[in-house]
Amino acid sequence: MCPGCRQPLALAGYDFAAPRRRDTKAWSVVAAVLAEGLTYDHRPGCGCSRVPSYRPRTRAQLRIRRRAAKQLGLPLSVTLARRDAFTPESRDE
Repeated sequence: MCPGCRQPLALAGYDFAAPRRRDTKAWSVVAAVLAEGLTYDHRPGCGCSRVPSYRPRTRAQLRIRRRAAKQLGLPLSVTLARRDAFTPESRDE
């Protein structure tokens, strides 16, 4: 429970770096990533992978990935995890 608002906390991942408290734009991107079931664990699986996972940091990056998901007919969670929203990656399902 959050001591400030008494809402349940979410596990954002071990590599999560919180934006500044008043940066509402950055927090909206974090909320979108977490709402899709993604976390900020940058090493998929057991953590021994050398390729870190990608997560958008800006609203512009989020907007591009939403557009790509719509155009390509993919779930938003897939395009949020891609470095380039329109290029498939080997770990895509």
